[in-house]
Amino acid sequence: MNEKIDAIINKIVHSIYSIKGIKKGQILFYALYEEDSMASGLFYRASIKEKIIYFDADDTIVDNCFELNSIMSKENMQWNLFILKIENMKFNVEFKYPKKIGETLNETTLREELLEGYFGVSTVVYPPL
Repeated sequence: MNEKIDAIINKIVHSIYSIKGIKKGQILFYALYEEDSMASGLFYRASIKEKIIYFDADDTIVDNCFELNSIMSKENMQWNLFILKIENMKFNVEFKYPKKIGETLNETTLREELLEGYFGVSTVVYPPL
């Protein structure tokens, strides 16, 4: 990757750790880009014995994801799914690219697959609406 991309990813990681309640543990963040909109999910588990907690990704994180996609699209690497996995302060980044123009992903199905793939079968606690 290049320095601009690395810098934005680092901003996203720092923004996640600045959210009250998130410390060392397992973190899963995804951003789904479709038709100029961004859906995202941020999930945290402090330890294997604890439930997974959903957090709203703040506007700064989402704005950084838009910026990341914009920079990468200029290099012909526009993604439709950005996945960030963090465990004990070490992170791994994955990008999924559309197989064809106009391909869409179902966010609900995607969320379930990502959660189970990273955390295994576990209870997720969502804040009250």
